[in-house]
Amino acid sequence: MTTPTEQPSVLASWLAVLDAGDVAVPADERTMVRHALDRLASEAGPAAARAVPEHVVRVLAASTFLRRFLQRHPEAVVELGELPAVRDRAGWLTWLAPQLSAVEDDAALGRALRIARHRAMLQLTARELISGDPLATGADLAAFAAAILEVTLDAVARSLRPTYGVPRTASGEVCTPVVIGMGKLGGAELNYSSDIDVIFAYATDAGETDGAGGLGRRVDLHTYFSRLFAQVAQALSQQTDEGFVFRVDLDLRPEGRTGPICNSLEGLERYYESFGHAWERLAWIKARPVAGDLALGERIIAALAPFVFRKHLDYAFADEVAAMKGRIDALGARLGRQDGFNVKLGRGGIREVEFAVQTLQLTWGGKLPELRATDTRTALARLALAGLIESAEADALLGAYRLLRRVEHALQLADDRQTHLLPGDPGSRKRVAALAGFELDDGGLAAFEQALAQHRRQVRAAFEAVVAGAAPEHATPAWTQAFAVAIDPDVADPAREDALRELGFLQAPLSRRRLDALVRRPDSPFHPRAIARGGALARKIVQAVAATADPDAAFGHMETLLRTLRHRKAALDQLEQDPRRLRTLTALFGTSHFLSRLLVRSPGLLDRLVFDGSEPAVRTAAEMAAALTAEPRVDGDWEDVLGAVRRFHQAEILRIGFFDLAGLIDTASVGRQLSDLADVILAKVLAAAAETLDEPDAAAGIGVIAMGKLAGRELGYSSDLDLVFVHAPAADSVAVTRLARRCITGLVCATPEGTLYEIDTRLRPSGTQGPLCVTAERLLGYHRGLEAAVWEKQAVLRSRAVLGGPPVEALVATLRSDAMGALAGDPAAAGAVDAMRRRLLAVAGPFDLKLGLGGLIEVEFLVQYLQLTLDGDALDLARSGHAAGSRNAAEALRGLGELGRLDAARAAACGEAYAFVRQLENRMRLVQDRPGAVQALLAADAPADGAAHAASDVAHLRLARRMGYGEGPGARAEDTLQADLRRHRATIADCYSQTLRSTRND
Repeated sequence: MTTPTEQPSVLASWLAVLDAGDVAVPADERTMVRHALDRLASEAGPAAARAVPEHVVRVLAASTFLRRFLQRHPEAVVELGELPAVRDRAGWLTWLAPQLSAVEDDAALGRALRIARHRAMLQLTARELISGDPLATGADLAAFAAAILEVTLDAVARSLRPTYGVPRTASGEVCTPVVIGMGKLGGAELNYSSDIDVIFAYATDAGETDGAGGLGRRVDLHTYFSRLFAQVAQALSQQTDEGFVFRVDLDLRPEGRTGPICNSLEGLERYYESFGHAWERLAWIKARPVAGDLALGERIIAALAPFVFRKHLDYAFADEVAAMKGRIDALGARLGRQDGFNVKLGRGGIREVEFAVQTLQLTWGGKLPELRATDTRTALARLALAGLIESAEADALLGAYRLLRRVEHALQLADDRQTHLLPGDPGSRKRVAALAGFELDDGGLAAFEQALAQHRRQVRAAFEAVVAGAAPEHATPAWTQAFAVAIDPDVADPAREDALRELGFLQAPLSRRRLDALVRRPDSPFHPRAIARGGALARKIVQAVAATADPDAAFGHMETLLRTLRHRKAALDQLEQDPRRLRTLTALFGTSHFLSRLLVRSPGLLDRLVFDGSEPAVRTAAEMAAALTAEPRVDGDWEDVLGAVRRFHQAEILRIGFFDLAGLIDTASVGRQLSDLADVILAKVLAAAAETLDEPDAAAGIGVIAMGKLAGRELGYSSDLDLVFVHAPAADSVAVTRLARRCITGLVCATPEGTLYEIDTRLRPSGTQGPLCVTAERLLGYHRGLEAAVWEKQAVLRSRAVLGGPPVEALVATLRSDAMGALAGDPAAAGAVDAMRRRLLAVAGPFDLKLGLGGLIEVEFLVQYLQLTLDGDALDLARSGHAAGSRNAAEALRGLGELGRLDAARAAACGEAYAFVRQLENRMRLVQDRPGAVQALLAADAPADGAAHAASDVAHLRLARRMGYGEGPGARAEDTLQADLRRHRATIADCYSQTLRSTRND
């Protein structure tokens, strides 16, 4: 409390400022401000005397929400003393430190951050009301937000450490997070009530948390950082009695609200290379690392620079600029009918300034790197220096931008609300005008209205001129001529094929025949009638497919889709009206034969995946099971069920592959989801088989054990399912066998909807010579007796109960426990394991990623050998759930390194190599849909035929791109891929050989 002698003098100085009339206070608010000053002077204590009277009066008169804050925390008036200069991030961190020093838990941190935010707002508001510089306020607010993000990120990471430990890469280094500021945060142009637009990222997907030295849980890096960043966003956005710190907006991340909360560096690169849109290029102009590993953030921005800033203006960008302008115009017209002007979205508003500037940056930033400024003021200066706009125009736009931002701040100061609407009534407009630096009278309002109208006209003129310049005709005269020749059926075929080559098609004869098929279809956009009406969609399709990695393949899939679409007109209308959809579709068609064939076979998937973007990147097994129950006719007769599960399987494979190619999920997530999908489908088909056979007792008595990759949840896109069927002793073995065969038939048979899986049951006792279904006792006895070979013990280590409940789970646990350590101390163990490896190597091709030298099988055999020979404490830990005993080869490799059964550095290198080869195997399937053909691309010898050579180069380059390789100084992407593959395979081969100490003659 202020002492009785101090309070009158403090209050008197404040009231003197109020009564002098130098601070604009509306007459109807003067009494309220006077009461607020009186209360604050009596409650603030010694802090009141340290406040500058003018600062206090201005802030209390301008902001209701700050007035309320000072009522709750009167001691905070000390922030209205002598105002500091604009702080950077480091300055705000220093300022925050003493306010957070006593924080002991999450609740206390949240309260301290919210109070700190309001205290900072006191300083910033006072300074802007004195200086009239909204751009300095924006920069200071952005630096403050960056500091808040930094301390929150650090606090959440510390709170997660007892549960997960430290996130580490595959090589054991700490994996770091980064917050990329976007929008006004990235541009250092925050307003008082801005959301903070961010993209959360981390260094790599290769690794996991270290489990806090065995006291916590190990999770993959994506899971860890998803939880970390989700808690950061929650900590800042949650509304409490002290309000919020900042609303965190994640909509600019890949796939927007449907995408994962965070992505690795590689994931971001792959997404934007494959599926990035023009509006995302605009968004990334303002990207700036603000918290976490700032150096990592700079690497991300540098890696995405080729996506954001192109050397040449592409047609897709011109289309998108025109489309965005249309949306801005439509919104501006709609807002213009409201009572009041929207300073952000209205005609001549803030968005039009930013859009005009960013369009010029995007157009010329590829050639002129100096234009890549994140803030509008700097960008305008550099655009003028480069001669892209007149200096006078740049000055006019900056003046307009400054006034519009000051008006925006005036609107938001009152109640800390995210509003941009300038009120229509004169009294309210006078108050805004006064806060924007004009006199609080009719003359001041008139001057404000005149200045605002002039600035809006200047902005609108610049907006129209810039957008018109950035969106020229969609095609050059040469392109237009080539297109006209290519689609004209009356022109000779050789000339048309030459025209197609000019348009970018390598296999011109094939693409010409596909074009002919479309020209002949009356409902095609390439039919002469459609061309006579302008042929806009036909041109867009050709432009879009020509911009893909493989135009011929993209056009082939497009031709098939246009033939098979059921609701063709609606789909074509969507493609014509939304360039994003067409680009997404053609990017997929030019990237993945495998996914493209799925899509054209089931065009209904188009809406869910491409048009409305409603599909999630990750689904759990429970979510998949629920989605399957919603499929039409999934509970019908046998044929209905088979059709429904195949449609569902195709949709899920397409979903997983789509996000895989975009880099939004890692190889481990792909394997988990594909394995969960197989589990769900297997359960449904078995249940349907039991129902059609009317064998309820057999269904109750049967169990299914997954082996191999399905057991380890490492399934690939083309993996077989290795299964063992077991049954209870009391079950009818004939009925159970009949049920198992029916289930297998349902999984492997071809229907009009396609196939599901190849099934391998040879890992049952005695292989193909034994019964299809065995009792638990028979299975256990076989593996405990002398019948089971070493390779069968290896197989048991990768087993998992899928169906059958607790009895089957207990059986599998016993089998695996028996197998672990079964060959401990046996000097023949390594030779026995290696003997089977030699047999497989003898039948492998030179480029077989699974069975060849340095292939995946060597990692699996290495892990199994080490698990078979465990002893002592290591064996006890592995049997008790330690990662060393995992069915998953990657997890087991890491765990065995932790226990010292494998050199830690060697284990990390081998794990990295294993992840690389697995990812390549998946990419090969996605890209070409003919794994053997793509494997041949890894050979040194290229096809002799010129056309085949060109096609081979395209396919190889496409594969390299999908693996995340770009062009480097003196190195082609495909050459770098080959070199890395050789290195990783050598690492695997060396680790296998050194560990088993074999002397193979390979």
